[in-house]
Amino acid sequence: MKKKLVAVLWDSFIEEVKSPGVLDSYLIYYLAIVNWITNNTRYFGDNSIKSKRLEICINLDPTLYVIDEPELSLSMELDRLERIKPSKMDTLVMVIEDTLWDLVTIKSGKDCPNCTDDELRYVLAKNESKLLLECDTCGWIEYENGCKWDGGYTQVIPASKNDLLQFGI
Repeated sequence: MKKKLVAVLWDSFIEEVKSPGVLDSYLIYYLAIVNWITNNTRYFGDNSIKSKRLEICINLDPTLYVIDEPELSLSMELDRLERIKPSKMDTLVMVIEDTLWDLVTIKSGKDCPNCTDDELRYVLAKNESKLLLECDTCGWIEYENGCKWDGGYTQVIPASKNDLLQFGI
């Protein structure tokens, strides 16, 4: 039953992305995804949304956070999504969450020193307002000066363009 639900939800998500105008801009795409999540939250359960970054992403002000040039091609996005066939709810949530995260996080131009597989993104420690750099691949977090984050577990939120200006970046 769960596999069928995941398949039905995924098909519904693909249909949302195929809707006219959705892939016309990053902002419209972001808003369409958030709208789809809002309309389908009852299928995810609180744990799927709260334990992942999805809750953070769907509650951001898109006018402040959706970036101008994410590393996501709108012209290729539907092809990318149609090749994915999630069989588990966690996978479906992760794909959507990763897409939203890509739309709202600004890359620093610095490679991760831990895994060297990804570029670090600017984030803020939610309760401390410190600018940090985070690797989306391995979870490495460091201070802006390159020293490893020593603040223990913390929830991070994307740094907006305005945040970066406040920190002189």
